[in-house]
Amino acid sequence: AGFGNHNFLNLKDPDLMLSCVQIYNDFQTEFASADSRRLLPVCSVPFWDVQATATEVRRCHAMGHKGILFTGSPESFGMPGFSDPHWDPLWEVAAELDMPFSFHIGSGGIEDDLPAAKVAREGARRVFAAMSVPMTLTTATHMSNLIMSGVLIRYPTLKFVSVESSIGWIPYMLDTLDFSFRQFQVGENHPEFDMLPSEYFKRNIFACNLHEKIPAGLSVDNILFETDFPHPGSLYGKDLWDEVERCLGNETETVRRKVLFENAQKLFKVELPTAKDEARLEKVLAEAKPFWTAAA
Repeated sequence: AGFGNHNFLNLKDPDLMLSCVQIYNDFQTEFASADSRRLLPVCSVPFWDVQATATEVRRCHAMGHKGILFTGSPESFGMPGFSDPHWDPLWEVAAELDMPFSFHIGSGGIEDDLPAAKVAREGARRVFAAMSVPMTLTTATHMSNLIMSGVLIRYPTLKFVSVESSIGWIPYMLDTLDFSFRQFQVGENHPEFDMLPSEYFKRNIFACNLHEKIPAGLSVDNILFETDFPHPGSLYGKDLWDEVERCLGNETETVRRKVLFENAQKLFKVELPTAKDEARLEKVLAEAKPFWTAAA
């Protein structure tokens, strides 16, 4: 379907496009039913039809979905930008149901970064490694547009997650936005912006960390840890304990718990494990660690 669900547009048949989205969301629901406390569906949406999108969000919420997959760049597909009132029915239903949005890296489309001739000449591995940088920087553009769109002012309880994007770009983006906000005196012409861009980010936006140490000045309340399984760039095949230690080894236990569990638990309303669950987990981890280490 594509990282922003946009490939369904190629079908050119609105009824078929909607059916594909609904079937996929039904599949997610069935898959997650194996353990609804640990497997949390994030519903896909027919974003090309905002009313159908609002309806599908309600349907999926009733089935237990915890979030909404949305494109970080609707303009890339001929749709209005975030600031347009066109999207208000979506923002309203998400605010009412308290469902966070996920903007996946590459959700504006990655086709331009994968020209067939370049892949044939350089090989897929080289091209994928190189494109990781512009894709991350594009994510910064999506989040900058979101912050300055006014959506977070009009719907202050909405939450957004930047998925598979890492976190090193965030301090630069926020520093630049705050500087430019003051430099261009945005607040004078738009008094509704009663906070700095960095403050809206801290209140409304989360990002997922895969491989970095936490940059100085970045709030640990806005970070979720990811493994990115099953992508080629995931932590699968590595010793996960070593990777956690590399990223969070210098942090306090309080910070580690926030990044590894508590932030996501609050955001997605994860049911807390029972004492029985904890005891079982300790046993499983003790048995699994030698296997993971050997596999790595």
